Amino acid sequence: MTQKNEIQETARMDVLYERISDLIEQARRRVMTSVNIAEVYTKYSIGQYIVEDEQQGNARAEYGKQVLKELSVRLTERFGDGWSEETLKKCRFFYNVYSKSQIGSTVLTELPNAKNVQQCGPNSATLSRNYAETPNFTLSWSHYLILMRVENPDARSFYEIECAQQQWSVRQLSRQVGSSLYERLALSRNKDEVMRLAHD
Repeated sequence: MTQKNEIQETARMDVLYERISDLIEQARRRVMTSVNIAEVYTKYSIGQYIVEDEQQGNARAEYGKQVLKELSVRLTERFGDGWSEETLKKCRFFYNVYSKSQIGSTVLTELPNAKNVQQCGPNSATLSRNYAETPNFTLSWSHYLILMRVENPDARSFYEIECAQQQWSVRQLSRQVGSSLYERLALSRNKDEVMRLAHD
């Protein structure tokens, strides 16, 4: 093989290697994103189950405290760390912040086939309700831990949209919320300059 052919072969191999490496890295990013999104939807649904359980007419304060403590112990025994009472409280808070409508006795009657759903049992009803009412989550659980503490719904929506579009890390999102970017933009006459400074 001539030197020219060797150089061409090496160049071909480099291109092939780079293309395949990029493909693998993209796939890994997609898998990681899928895992993160699955965690968010799971924690939203856990919050929903907890809220629904608490709305069964029980005295919430003492009852809820005992239930979450027992639930935490049992989930930790089965699934390992990560299911503390504090985590379950965050799931409940997350659901309360992001649920599109309050759970009530009218939810089942709003479904197109409410009668059929009720006959299938509570799990089927819950699945149908989840599908109809669950928000479209695009960020990681760590991002939502920051967002759900933003009290103003308009500000929260702004940060969520900007975070997704600008691909802010958790640290960047925390900084933007901490610096009151939304409020500064609302008060500013030069919104482009505020956004430029926010991204520096």
